[in-house]
Amino acid sequence: MASLARRHEVLDALQFAVLAIVAPALLALGAPWRRFGPRVRLARGHRAGRGALAGATALVVEMGVVIAWRTTGAVGAIGGHPWLVWVEAATCIGAGTALWLELVDAPPLGSRTAPGRRIVLATIAMWTVWVVAYVTGMSHGQGYPGFHHVAGHGLSGIADKQLATAVLCGGELSLLCNMKKALRRFEEG
Repeated sequence: MASLARRHEVLDALQFAVLAIVAPALLALGAPWRRFGPRVRLARGHRAGRGALAGATALVVEMGVVIAWRTTGAVGAIGGHPWLVWVEAATCIGAGTALWLELVDAPPLGSRTAPGRRIVLATIAMWTVWVVAYVTGMSHGQGYPGFHHVAGHGLSGIADKQLATAVLCGGELSLLCNMKKALRRFEEG
């Protein structure tokens, strides 16, 4: 997929969505955390008052990673240096997993963040990607200059950009499910 992602903006957005949204969520929800046992619980430190700071820190790091990897320079650099996809994958999956571990309970790890704060964190994370997608989609001309389109061959530059925007916006719908679950818990007390 990486070679195709260097030629089409929509596939680049799909690759980014997998690395920054899908993989971290699946890792946080499906990793065998029990195998790591008490070491993981001790490392996370479940002391009172640390949840808000841990959640905010995870959010800020995730926002920084998302914004940094969707800049024109970063997308262009990945197109010119394919090995940067591995750096993108490591940072996106690492930051995303840290955020998701604050948003969901992944036994034996419990989120250190209160349900009400989880809703806020998920909302801000979702809106960060939506704003990046919106800015890309509403930019004049082609979104990222590294993608070359030839009239009459495949997608036009504008269609490619619009589909990429839709992929990023659609990918963030996973956070809506998490917000709904957290809201239900918050309402139950």
